[in-house]
Amino acid sequence: MDKLASRNAHRTVGCSIHRVEQTENQLKYLRPRTAPQSIHRSLLGDPDCLRSLIFDRASCEFRTDSTEQPHDFPCHAYNADGDYNASMNTPRIICRQQLGDLLLHQPATEFLSSSREDDALVLTRTSHSALVELMPGVSLGTSPMSTGCEESFCFDAKLSSILLSLNVKRRNRTLLIPAKKINALHRSLFGNIIDSSKGNRYTALALFTAVGGRSADFRPPRLRPPPEDWHLPNIPERYFLLHPTSAWQRKCLAPQRWVSVLANTGVRVPIILTSGGTDWEEETCNTIENGLLDKGLDVRNLSGKTSLNNYLALLSRSMLTLCVDGSSSHISSAFSRPTFTLFGPTNPVHWHWPTPASVRLWARDFSSERHPSTNSIPEDAIIRALSSFLSDNAL
Repeated sequence: MDKLASRNAHRTVGCSIHRVEQTENQLKYLRPRTAPQSIHRSLLGDPDCLRSLIFDRASCEFRTDSTEQPHDFPCHAYNADGDYNASMNTPRIICRQQLGDLLLHQPATEFLSSSREDDALVLTRTSHSALVELMPGVSLGTSPMSTGCEESFCFDAKLSSILLSLNVKRRNRTLLIPAKKINALHRSLFGNIIDSSKGNRYTALALFTAVGGRSADFRPPRLRPPPEDWHLPNIPERYFLLHPTSAWQRKCLAPQRWVSVLANTGVRVPIILTSGGTDWEEETCNTIENGLLDKGLDVRNLSGKTSLNNYLALLSRSMLTLCVDGSSSHISSAFSRPTFTLFGPTNPVHWHWPTPASVRLWARDFSSERHPSTNSIPEDAIIRALSSFLSDNAL
């Protein structure tokens, strides 16, 4: 076994790791071999908090490599009888996923804060900080290695996220992960592991119940209104927002089809275009802009020209958001804005909470493919559904 482990040893983010294969049950897991000597600045996202850590394999604890004593917290999430202590203050919530996925954690994070004296601290990607500022019940965590938190909830199993949990006592570390992804490294580093499998449920609901919430008490993700200085100048008071792109291009509708849909639904208010800043996304919006101008529609193309603050502000005041499955759909719905979403290869059961003001069309309803492109939705079906939605919401 030592030879096998040695042969498979590799180095990841400053840690020397063994990958051990157990042939009997085909389990693969990672085991720390030596203490990590450093953690890269880009991993923690906070150069002021970069510190060396020493791993104590006996206790499965990490401590700082300095003259300071290892952190010792007097309060624990579980008492000697194994009962959960819900009065503990300031849990640390770690979620370094994509923007839309982060928002879907909002009901769960608010629930974790509700039974504590202080808001939970959310550690996420630096680029997502504006979204966290608008999430009720939480505060933005700015110091990954701070000692003010006595309990951590890690919502993804990325190594960068796991490392941010490790200066909390092991018994107070909780990992939320689908059961099929749990491995021995997770069991060795976390005192508590909760199965967060979605099953056939909305992702935000699955996370909410995983941390102890009741289904009957669930409310879909919500956001507070952005500050006034986040809003761009010279934006019309009434407008539709079209966000036609997603990181996964198979989710996107062809730009010419957006032009045809909007031209045939009698839209008479200005249309604002937004997207990410990649070349193909900006090209998509440029094509839509030119097509809509040719049809005589009022359009303003802000593709690649907005900060996250501006993007959130635009979504918060849009009369209607037109989009494919992605962050714009989740955020617009969280602001309680009318939202019309097209789904392609992804399952809307997992990624959409239906309400009269938030509807969707799914390519699977028009295709026999298991994961069809959004372009599988017939153009006339989109026009009929959108026209009906505009009428029902008096838009």
